[in-house]
Amino acid sequence: MRKEIKIDPDRLVFFGCMFGGIVLAIVNMVY
Repeated sequence: MRKEIKIDPDRLVFFGCMFGGIVLAIVNMVY
């Protein structure tokens, strides 16, 4: 089952911001 997934720039930016936020939260918790 292979589907062609088009990645929208807006969606990419949204996921990037979300991922960055999670990483920042983890770093703040660790340090």
